[in-house]
Amino acid sequence: MQEHWLTDSLLNKFNDIHADFYFYGCSAMGSVCSSGILRGRPFGRVDFLCRNSLPVKIGLVGHHIDGRVIAVTVDRSNLQILMFCVYLPCDDGDSRYCDCLNDIFGYIECVADSYLGYKCVILGDFNFQCDVSHRGFREFMPLMNILNLCVCDSLVANSVGFTYSHSTLEHKSLIDHVFVNNDLLSCVSNCSIVQEATNLSDHLPILFSLPVTSNASVFSRAKIPIYVYRWDKGDLSLYNLLSGDLLSRIYHPSNCTNSDSVCCQSSCYVDIDIYYCGIVHCLTEACKRSIPRLKVSALKHYWNSTLEDLKQ
Repeated sequence: MQEHWLTDSLLNKFNDIHADFYFYGCSAMGSVCSSGILRGRPFGRVDFLCRNSLPVKIGLVGHHIDGRVIAVTVDRSNLQILMFCVYLPCDDGDSRYCDCLNDIFGYIECVADSYLGYKCVILGDFNFQCDVSHRGFREFMPLMNILNLCVCDSLVANSVGFTYSHSTLEHKSLIDHVFVNNDLLSCVSNCSIVQEATNLSDHLPILFSLPVTSNASVFSRAKIPIYVYRWDKGDLSLYNLLSGDLLSRIYHPSNCTNSDSVCCQSSCYVDIDIYYCGIVHCLTEACKRSIPRLKVSALKHYWNSTLEDLKQ
């Protein structure tokens, strides 16, 4: 659910819609209204309405600071899904559009890294069509590859062909999507775009089914232990020394000829990816050599350095 106009203090009203549902959501109204007179539309309002009778455990993970992404977990036996609802900005031609997208995609990737073993589902208003001619989709493609996602547009059974329409401009486009982990694609069914007269929005909802039974072999997986770096126990001087030495060795010449303008050469995108992977590799290697790791389950969540001092 998206584009409500309630402040954070009024979000509890969604729990009164129906007794069979409970609500997870966030709003961008609070920060906008507190900063001055409301002008325009404060984009960023995404929510989940969850049915109480579902035989799964659903938990709130968190939301992006701008209110454009919210994440929940769906758990049942050997089925574990990390689900994101997104409301991405429109491409107005501004260079800040890509910065905004990368900030949002970075948040999604960071959350996914914290839930290893969960299969991701990303759905909502993407404000771009799944075509490489659209900047938004090109920016989204690396995240698709990292999370092993595929789009469900081809699974839509009816022939509506669009999810957004502007009657005055006579414009229609397919900009709302459902992306699922490739392992879940065969489980998606009854996918359709709902076109009903009772819908007063300029967007059409997408309806699909994903089974939450625990006996499907596609969901079987091994338990993956999660480790965290203990920076409070590590040798930070050694880390600084190692990371500085490793980073200084990164060298990858680029033949880009468009240094004074926006570069669209695909080879330059590859060069940037190589630099990025090299930096991440150096920092990771420095961590492994200087910072100890410990299983999350081995930590006492209530214990800290202050309590340790008191114990002594």
